[in-house]
Amino acid sequence: MIEIKLIYIDDHLDPFLSDYLSDKLEMQLENVEFKYNDYEFTTPQSNYLSLVQNETIRESDIIVIDSRLFENHSIEGEKFTGEEFKVILKLSNPFIEVIVISQNDGLEDYGTIKKFRSSRQNDTQDDANLYYERVLLPKVKLSIDKIKQYRKIVEMMADNKDTFKGGCVLDKVDALINKLPAYKELTDDKINELIDFVKRELDLG
Repeated sequence: MIEIKLIYIDDHLDPFLSDYLSDKLEMQLENVEFKYNDYEFTTPQSNYLSLVQNETIRESDIIVIDSRLFENHSIEGEKFTGEEFKVILKLSNPFIEVIVISQNDGLEDYGTIKKFRSSRQNDTQDDANLYYERVLLPKVKLSIDKIKQYRKIVEMMADNKDTFKGGCVLDKVDALINKLPAYKELTDDKINELIDFVKRELDLG
């Protein structure tokens, strides 16, 4: 049995998606102790650091995040996309898996998946569940497989710790797996350069 913490981040929490993640997903996963949380991104002056440094987000294994976090115009901080956050987070902790979702078309090349969009008045939660079982569940399962691999490799490294004696590699990997990253790595000019690069790539797409 593996424990997996998943958090859903959006500026307007989608009830269909939230209900699927909180009520249905765990029943579709085998040998997983599943813990769900959500985070509504509505705090004024929020930015990518406020997400990365949030304790609940920091301790998550899988993050499901909306591509456009700023449909709520009360946000006054630095505006960024879920795709950009996915890249930025890898600099803080490469062992947290990020799945980006969107209502918009044309983002498949970035690994982004479409939200369930109700096209009929009589669409139900069951319709949404069937949709997410088809498009989201495989990505969640793949993320869990990667997390299992990370944890097994860290256990192997711990058993072979003499190989890493005299360095901080094992300590750093162990800290990242246990969600204890050094956030100072995210505050230099390289982050701004990375954001600009990702924005250019998204615009070109």
